[in-house]
Amino acid sequence: MAIAKRLLFIPIILLAIAAGYWWGISSSKNASTPSPTYQNRLSQELSPYLRLHAHNPVDWYPWGEEALAKARREDKPIFLSVGYSSCYWCHVMERLVFSDPDIAHLMNQFFVNIKVDREERPDIDDIYMTATQLMTGHGGWPNSVFLTPDLKPFFAGTYFPPEDSHGRPGFPRVIQALHVAWQEKRQELEKQADQISQSIARIHTTPAVSEKTGEDLIGKAIDHIEKRFDPINGGLGTAPKFPPDHALNLLLTAYRQDPRAEYLDMVGQTLHHMALGGIRDHLGGGFHRYATDAQWRVPHFEKMLYNQALLAHNFLRAYQITNKMVYRISAEEILDFISREMTDAKGGFYSALDAETEAEEGAYYTWTEQDIRQALKKDADFFLSCYALEPLPEGSTGVIYKTDTDSALSAHHQIDTTTLHARLSPLKEKLLNTRAQRTRPLLDDKIITAWNGLMIGAYARAYEVLAQPDYLVAAQKAADFIHNNLRNADGGLYRIYREGQRKGEAYQEDYAFLIDGLLHLYRATHSARYLQDALSLSERMHNAFWDTTDGGYFLTQSQNEMIVRTKSFYDSALPSGNSVALHVLWELRTLTQNPLYAQRALALTNSFAPLAENTPGALLHFIHGTMMASSPILAPDSLVTASATAMPSESANTLKVNVRLNITSGWHIQAFNPTDDYLIPTRLSLDTDSAEITQIDYPPAVDLQFPFAERAIAVYTDSLNVPLTLSFKTRPQTLSLLLTYQACDSTRCLSPQTQRIALNIK
Repeated sequence: MAIAKRLLFIPIILLAIAAGYWWGISSSKNASTPSPTYQNRLSQELSPYLRLHAHNPVDWYPWGEEALAKARREDKPIFLSVGYSSCYWCHVMERLVFSDPDIAHLMNQFFVNIKVDREERPDIDDIYMTATQLMTGHGGWPNSVFLTPDLKPFFAGTYFPPEDSHGRPGFPRVIQALHVAWQEKRQELEKQADQISQSIARIHTTPAVSEKTGEDLIGKAIDHIEKRFDPINGGLGTAPKFPPDHALNLLLTAYRQDPRAEYLDMVGQTLHHMALGGIRDHLGGGFHRYATDAQWRVPHFEKMLYNQALLAHNFLRAYQITNKMVYRISAEEILDFISREMTDAKGGFYSALDAETEAEEGAYYTWTEQDIRQALKKDADFFLSCYALEPLPEGSTGVIYKTDTDSALSAHHQIDTTTLHARLSPLKEKLLNTRAQRTRPLLDDKIITAWNGLMIGAYARAYEVLAQPDYLVAAQKAADFIHNNLRNADGGLYRIYREGQRKGEAYQEDYAFLIDGLLHLYRATHSARYLQDALSLSERMHNAFWDTTDGGYFLTQSQNEMIVRTKSFYDSALPSGNSVALHVLWELRTLTQNPLYAQRALALTNSFAPLAENTPGALLHFIHGTMMASSPILAPDSLVTASATAMPSESANTLKVNVRLNITSGWHIQAFNPTDDYLIPTRLSLDTDSAEITQIDYPPAVDLQFPFAERAIAVYTDSLNVPLTLSFKTRPQTLSLLLTYQACDSTRCLSPQTQRIALNIK
């Protein structure tokens, strides 16, 4: 990213640390040692991460006016520590540094100490991670930043050890040197802090508007993906490897628009190796956050809600195109894991599962061969012929990964894949039950609006693709949970819910991600309330966050006390709020045919085009959004027209009706009994209790072959008649038939539609 090129150096402080200002630790040794039982202000916080620090001897404050006023009143610098609950090195620093009474004494003496959960306050995290990247050339968590009382950063790092180690200064040395520099070189420090703050402001300013959008951006994005693609193991780059969700989504859309084999090959290679690797939890379902190796075998073990949502979308879209069962099974395992372990009883989705248990990373998930043999007895050899253990870099345990594809394993054992699954399933269940006896990782059970929006969309897509009612129920329950617990009286959103309490004004990403989830629900159900909710939230998002001067959406509704009002430009593990906004604006244009949304989408695109030109790899989801503008507005209602005619009636209680469908040339709709269960069937129904359809005769379908399917698909084209018979409880003068269908051409499918057909019964 561009930030990494803008390094600033801090010679005053580096010189102070190198000179070895080291008097404070000896004096603190002689200080009165506090009682071993401590409780600070963080015990009153909702965040599980903040509560983990509630018994540190550090005089922690949550971010807020009490702490900021104290820094101004006492003219003390601020030590800001930012992390999150499933961050392994955050836990290490909590245990080894913040729990040490001598180090805490120095921190309390010299600084006002503020602890922040980055998932609660992405605005604080965004600003001060930028500061750390500017000052060190890299970033990460825990993020350790030192600020002036007016919140300007003057020194930063990530993890600091409790004492000097391997050429790295210990935290006591750092904080004492900073104290001396603050006392003796304050003017220079403040000048430095001003310069860093100005750089942060420049980085978070939208560049000049450009009209360079479209094929040049898309081409650059695909070129970037191709250059970084690992042809052996899939994914982008080498170790460590993160799931390239945004790249896969872009390639799948590119394939739909221009079915080049290389696009699908890159997606297939990546999903194939991830599905086999240890990054996938083969026993409990779901995926760990990233792999530490190029082969996807040794993960960093935390499980994040957003990872599950984004990967579920990837696997479901790939299954739609290829019909490969491995993609379907991977998606189902993700969703079943979320339903089982990360869903609140009222329907909301929890945030994360920790990487460590009992101070050991991965202890819950790793095995020895002896462990497996003891659990499976005589069946262990069969299991270990299908799965293997990848040793961890340290210790004697390993991570379960799959040795080959189902088809290859079936051939090796001379059985079919159904039998293979039937033999492996109870063995995996035994190991899962054995694992469940271990100490479980910490569950971060806070419910974040933005991340829930992502997961709602994943479940709704799963229902569309797989037609499993449980998935729709999960999506609807979560949407209801957000509506009932994270909306205020005016319809605005909160950010966090936990333990019956809601907290924090929502950010732009909360609005954008939730709108996206609601639009997925609308496509799955055709329920107008989801579309109306999405439209209402879109207006609130635009009015509260749009930059009327330079374009783009701000992260926050106001600048508040922060040194800069930031915008979410770059895609990271999560797509940026502006990227998701671009997607939903184009989708709203398609669904409503209202040109206002196209105007907003184009204004947003033009605001970010220069960044996308310069760093396409950092804005892949944004560039993906621009692809939605390259196709013309296609209203599905205009592609299929329908009329219903009543035949002469022989009875007051029944009526024969003929429904005539006309389908635009080049387009088709699925048959009433589609070839695969992921296809949307064409259906006629009623929305009244006064009548029912007692007989319906759908015509024979035509079998057509398409590039995205391995076998012919049963469809309707051109024109057709559907005769049916109605029976009445009470005979009305008019009623409406509901026609549900999905219009597709040879490379794409539009959103499923329900069209109302008026029928005059007189």
